[in-house]
Amino acid sequence: MATKKPDLTAFARSGVLTAFDALAEKLTPEKGAEPTALERLADSWRSLSEDERDNIATQVAQTAAAALPALVAAAKRRTTRRRSTAKSSPSSKAAQPAKDEKPKKEKKDKKGDKSRKKKDRKDKKGKKKKKKK
Repeated sequence: MATKKPDLTAFARSGVLTAFDALAEKLTPEKGAEPTALERLADSWRSLSEDERDNIATQVAQTAAAALPALVAAAKRRTTRRRSTAKSSPSSKAAQPAKDEKPKKEKKDKKGDKSRKKKDRKDKKGKKKKKKK
């Protein structure tokens, strides 16, 4: 039993007609302001005859129907790639630092910390010697 492929062109054509009709109905240029690109598109759609609208919708639908299988195949490849990278946990764990870990310091900060620690040690030793006397 063979299944019949859906007529993507007819589906896309009705979608294009509906979208442009809704756009032309909702968008009206404001008085005194320069019309935006969408408002100009809606205005030009309103000025077309029914035959011209049908021709444009058919051309757009044919182009979309021709490009759809390639887009679906690309989307499938992209999702399989995402899944394979999501499974490899060592790389995803390495990218995110653990909650307990502190962020790494730059060299300048490390040098400053070392000198501060040395000063603190000297101060502590000096205080201990004073207390013993």
